[in-house]
Amino acid sequence: IERVDVGFAMAMAQMAMKTPAKRFAAAVVGDLHLSPKRMDLFHQGRKQLRDCLEQEKQAEGARTHVFQLGDLGAGDARPGTTQCFQLARHFMEGFETEWKLVTGNHDLEGFEDFDSDEANLIGWKEVFQQEHHWVEDIGPAVCIGLLTTRV
Repeated sequence: IERVDVGFAMAMAQMAMKTPAKRFAAAVVGDLHLSPKRMDLFHQGRKQLRDCLEQEKQAEGARTHVFQLGDLGAGDARPGTTQCFQLARHFMEGFETEWKLVTGNHDLEGFEDFDSDEANLIGWKEVFQQEHHWVEDIGPAVCIGLLTTRV
């Protein structure tokens, strides 16, 4: 039987009780399918989410984050094109908090702009200034974003 230093264990327990848990609030948004013709609806939805996140931030001091799960644009946004990526980036910046994206299957359909999935992914990375796979430590949780398409 190992001898346990009870004093040390008690000190650690007391310190743990005094250290507040890091709070976070995350919004997970999937399959936006942004449509330039209906952006008023998307802006209303974003405002509702932004207000909820801000409320958590103010009340609890929470770190806020938005995770978008791909499929950024609807047909009229020309999914998978630079134009669609720019529309989505502008929309995500409007959350006014940290955000990360993963690619969806429709995000690599931009054959008007790109001649291969590899080129499409490079275009995606250039617009969003992030990798297509990532790990984000947001306090008591670790979020992992993976590519949904083999390239």
